[in-house]
Amino acid sequence: MIRVESRDFGRIESLVEASHAGGHRGVAYAVLEGLQAGVVFVDSLQNPQSALVCNYSGFYFTYGTPNSNAFEDFLPELLANYVTDEATMLLAMSPAWEQALSPLFEKPFARAAFEFTPYAPVLSQEWEEQIPEGFRVVPMDRNITQQIEAGAGVDPWFLRIVGGGEAYLKQHFGFCVMEGERLASFCGICGMGGKEAEMEVGTAPEYRNRGLATLACKPFIVHCLAHGLTPGYTCGEGNNASASVARKLGFVPTQTVSCYPLHKSLVKMEGRWGFPPD
Repeated sequence: MIRVESRDFGRIESLVEASHAGGHRGVAYAVLEGLQAGVVFVDSLQNPQSALVCNYSGFYFTYGTPNSNAFEDFLPELLANYVTDEATMLLAMSPAWEQALSPLFEKPFARAAFEFTPYAPVLSQEWEEQIPEGFRVVPMDRNITQQIEAGAGVDPWFLRIVGGGEAYLKQHFGFCVMEGERLASFCGICGMGGKEAEMEVGTAPEYRNRGLATLACKPFIVHCLAHGLTPGYTCGEGNNASASVARKLGFVPTQTVSCYPLHKSLVKMEGRWGFPPD
């Protein structure tokens, strides 16, 4: 496959739109709009029918009509030169791509995609009445991102992939539930583009199962809608706690996306790519 210069990323937008894929839109468009680091490949520069959008955050998306031979020939180069140290997955954004990729990889897994359907309890300000005594909900700021980066019991991945907390706040936003000055839960962004903000949600272990993640997400959604953004939500298939948060917020499941792990250490064994045996 052929690498596309960033000035020509617009050539594949029609393939992305035609996929009608649920979820992950913000993460893919973050690359296409130059908001996050990544690369794009196509089967033809003149008339692309097949595209691979690689967000170096760890999400690589397939769009268009699968060109199985071109992709399989390109895979060793992709693994050697374009897979970062972040945990990385290849997502089949259509049934046709799933059919093309499944024979190439061992041990696929899945992610659940959701679509937001606005309803009154989220869009109203009633969430403010749900804040427990001793807690407060505040916009994410530099003091909070420093706390996350220092180890607050939540994954700082969403900050790291854009260059750290300071860089994050220059282009993104988030909301946090605090107990005093201590972070309990947050809702931020792991990819924004195409008028969608993909939500990243985390709760410190000692604060889980108390409804605080849902509480952090509500002002985030209100903020998105007030600024012309659609909130996006995805999670690993089987992550029941995360899926429960999504449903409480007005998201409905729309699609299960097949995923395949990518790592520099993958080797081809009996015709399939997988991790080498221990």
